[in-house]
Parts: sequence; structure tokens; C-alpha cells
Amino acid sequence: MSAPSTTSMEKLEFFSAIVLVSRDPRRLAEFYRDKLGLPLEEEIHPDSDVHYACEIGDIHFAIFPEPQKHLDRGARVGQTGHGQVKFAFTVFDLDSLVKALRERGVEVTYPPMQAEDFIRMTAIKDPDGNYIELTQMDERWFKHLARRKKQGIDVVHRWKERMGLTEKPEVAEAPPAEDGPKWFDQQRES
Repeated sequence: MSAPSTTSMEKLEFFSAIVLVSRDPRRLAEFYRDKLGLPLEEEIHPDSDVHYACEIGDIHFAIFPEPQKHLDRGARVGQTGHGQVKFAFTVFDLDSLVKALRERGVEVTYPPMQAEDFIRMTAIKDPDGNYIELTQMDERWFKHLARRKKQGIDVVHRWKERMGLTEKPEVAEAPPAEDGPKWFDQQRES
């Protein structure tokens, strides 16, 4: 039995990402893009492998190869099945959350780290071995999401639009990202 906790636990309210890990990410991306219509595009960041990603609402959806770089923290394909789904939650105070988790007997798989210039992260595993990332994003991520909402890329707005409860917004060209990662606001070609 774990010791009683003294640190209040931050509420996990938002998914930040769903990441599929695959031995054949190109094939999997083609399935999701060509068969299901997701706007996946090839991406690479300074600290990651080539992968495929897009935003679905406010959630980043990505398909990565079996990790070779910073994500190689126990997320190997085959440890929990044929493929692996990795969940990521957005938190606003990663260090406080890690402290509260440790008090509850939950150890992180690696210490909180700067993974990209806009994200700090760590991870835990659930009792079945599923990999759960805990991510603290900087303001550039939230500005990126705010621009998407202004363009009407919001599930509530889309629902209202389909029900005839609102007019379709004017889609303004997104201003360039403010010294954030270039992929945040790249204009996607249709």
C-alpha cells in the first residue's frame, strides 16, 4: 500500500496526442491518410525520427516508427502487442504532477526533460505496460490551437455548423508562428 499523498493531484483534462508506433509507419500512414482521409503529412523535428502527423481537433495524431531517438524510453513495439498506442496528456505543471505521482507510488520512466524547444515531457506506464506521456507545452502550442479555433477547426463549432446553428467562419490565413517550430503553422497543400 502506498503512503498517503500530500501533494494535490493536477486534473488530467485534455489529451494532447495519440501516437501510434509501428514497424511500418509509412504503410500505416497510407492507411489512415488514403483509406480514412486523415491529413497526415511526413514530419521531422530536431529530436525525432521521420514520422507522419496531423491535428485532429485539438489532438495531435502521429504515427512513429519504432523509436530510435528521444522517444526510446521503453516504448518498443511488441512489448504490449502487435502495435502500440501511446497516449499523451497535456498538463500545466509537470513537476508538481510528477511529485504527486511519486507520492502515490507511480514512478516516471524517465525524468522530466525538454524534448523539443516547446515541450517538456516525461512518461509513466499503466499496469498493462501501456505508455502514457505527460506533456507540458509552452505558449506557442496554445497559440497554434487558438489560431485553428479562429479558423473554425473546433468540434463544437463544426457541430453547430452541421446543425445550422452558426455561419461558417471566414478562414483567415494563419499568421506565421512566433519563433516556434516551423511545423506548427505550415500551410498544408490540399
